[in-house]
Amino acid sequence: MAIRALLLTLPLLVGQAPRITEGHKILGTELGARDQDAFGKSVASLGDLDGDGVAELAVGANFDDDGARDAGAVWILFRTSTGGIKRASKISAEAGGFSGGLEANDLFGSAVACVGDLDGDGVVELAVGARDANDGAGKGGAVWILFLRPDGTVKSHSKIAEPGPTFRRSVFPKAR
Repeated sequence: MAIRALLLTLPLLVGQAPRITEGHKILGTELGARDQDAFGKSVASLGDLDGDGVAELAVGANFDDDGARDAGAVWILFRTSTGGIKRASKISAEAGGFSGGLEANDLFGSAVACVGDLDGDGVVELAVGARDANDGAGKGGAVWILFLRPDGTVKSHSKIAEPGPTFRRSVFPKAR
């Protein structure tokens, strides 16, 4: 998989489209070390985390094997003004300050979304889907809210998971 960071100008024209793929090296850090990590499965803009005026990207790699087979990971890519990547921060069971306890086949990173600054610290939070997370009710999945630091590491986290069949009904009520 690969992602392209499109740089748009007014009128809306694509200026550059650097390709960022698994195996892409940034200052010695290899993104998505295996071809099967699914780097680029999900992508979200986070806005400017580090104050340089350029928006960062969150990129899911839900088949990453940090900690366990297919536990998953998310990469925070710090971009240059020309669309390149100047550095990266990996969030996984073994990296980025995340202590959420991912398990095999959780597929953390199957979805990512910027959810704004929930705690008022001036840094946005990131919602990360773990499609097959298992919390005792089958593989109902989970959403992790990651409270980020400006360097792309995790300050704290909160997990939203399906505890049982009533959760699904309360979120998705049947039409009457």
